Amino acid sequence: MEAPFQFEIADVDHLPIIRKFAEKLGISDIVNDMVSTGMNLDVGKTLIFLILDTLSGRSPLYRVADRYTDLEVEALMGAGFEPSSLLSHNLGRMLDCLHETGTHKILSAISHRAVNVFSLNPKVWYFDTTSISLYGNAYPEPEQDSETPHVTHGYSKDHRPDLKQFLISLLCVDRNIPMLGRVKNGNASDVTLNNQVLTDVSKYLAAHGFDDKATIYVADSAMVSEDNLAKADQMRFLTRLPARYKECSRVIEGTVAENTRDWHPIGVLSQDPGSPNRPAAEYEYKETTVSLYGNTYRAIVVHSSAYDKRRQKAVDRMINKDHEETKIRCKKTGDVLFHCEEDAEDAARRLVETQSFLHSIQTRVATVFLYGKGRPPKGKERNPLRTDYRIETEICQNEETITKLRREAGCIVLLTNLASEAEREEYDAKALLTLYKEQYGIEQNFGFLKDPAIVDGIFLKKPERIEVLGLIMILALMIWRLMEREMRQYLDRTGEDLSDWPKRRTTRPTSFMMTTKFHSIKLIRFEGKLILAQSFTETQNAWLKALGVKPADFLPPPN
Repeated sequence: MEAPFQFEIADVDHLPIIRKFAEKLGISDIVNDMVSTGMNLDVGKTLIFLILDTLSGRSPLYRVADRYTDLEVEALMGAGFEPSSLLSHNLGRMLDCLHETGTHKILSAISHRAVNVFSLNPKVWYFDTTSISLYGNAYPEPEQDSETPHVTHGYSKDHRPDLKQFLISLLCVDRNIPMLGRVKNGNASDVTLNNQVLTDVSKYLAAHGFDDKATIYVADSAMVSEDNLAKADQMRFLTRLPARYKECSRVIEGTVAENTRDWHPIGVLSQDPGSPNRPAAEYEYKETTVSLYGNTYRAIVVHSSAYDKRRQKAVDRMINKDHEETKIRCKKTGDVLFHCEEDAEDAARRLVETQSFLHSIQTRVATVFLYGKGRPPKGKERNPLRTDYRIETEICQNEETITKLRREAGCIVLLTNLASEAEREEYDAKALLTLYKEQYGIEQNFGFLKDPAIVDGIFLKKPERIEVLGLIMILALMIWRLMEREMRQYLDRTGEDLSDWPKRRTTRPTSFMMTTKFHSIKLIRFEGKLILAQSFTETQNAWLKALGVKPADFLPPPN
């Protein structure tokens, strides 16, 4: 009797697509050229495997080898990739070698290739930071004067001050493609980090032949300090003036107090049309100047129809508090009986003098008659024994003042040194607001980095290895965003769309949507060869075409 056919089936899902983008970035070659381990280990391919692991639900270091049994590794990594590479002690030594080489140096080289291969525009750089909280306390102190990140307590953007943390700073181009990033101390200040990042940007641009005078650095209000502005003046920058500066309140109050017809419309910037319950925000602006630390800067006061909810709640709290305090004063005065009308009128004047700019107090002196006991004789008038006076009050909101206050709450001040005539023409208020609002791309990146599937279960204690984990996360994020960018650019060029969820189409595909289209893609190993278990559907082929990936890319890469 002949032996039955022997074959094996293994999953690859969407991972060959990620591997293809890693190949385009040249991650394996760059890392192998830069890192020496003294081990019989392909560092570049192993790093790519860790990126694949990150983008399919990251495993703790000691369980990465288990992924070897779950996936068709030869199809992903090529023939000759040894499973011994994935043992935890080998991975640990590899992470140490990556740290010794310098994570910033490695990321800089890979990001420079991304600029060239994907035609990224390094003209506008977006910066922000986020905190990653860790459980446990057994994190060793770094050596004195060491640049290794210190895992410690600090201001928690996760609202978990009880947990230790480290920070990740990101510099992105094309809205959300990470180019540079660092893992920093858990108690590092955003103001200080901005100063360091300005230096990093200058060095990166100089090292790769870019003109830093043509670069625009976009950051949040933490950038504004005397040292940072002095350093930022060496390049072009755009930020938001913090409310703690008197110049911020001065220009907002001044522009709001002027005739509202003098405001210039910008209109709607959002690509989302909004809904009746939540209409898209409309913007208008006035342009002025502010003086900070002896220098004059261009300032754009921007008003949004979608008022900042926190600011509006603060205004509501201020109004309610003032109303309650005014009510207490009015009641206290109204409970007093005055024997003299002049005394009552004098008390009413004093009460009115206590009114705030939010509420006015209207007063009236009322006569109060005090009668004797008993019923008066029939047919006779009841004569009062004494005439007293009481103050009656009415509290009115100062609608004009409150409207002005609410309008001020809906304003921000954009600060920039793009002030020459040519720069004003190229970067008008609408262009500057659009640039600043695109910083939300970094916030989306932080959502990715904080995803439990990406960051939970960090079973690393050495800060040096946590720093390298940060590198892996940033590289995974770079590939994730590049895939998204490639798809959207393809749809913009062709005017096509893609199927996102059942019975829907989209022109704004995401990488997560893509992963849902390639669940359970399997390969069959038969007689030493790998073949696809099934043909791709029409929908899957459309997504592959948008990504610039071919069905053959799901098979083992050439050695």
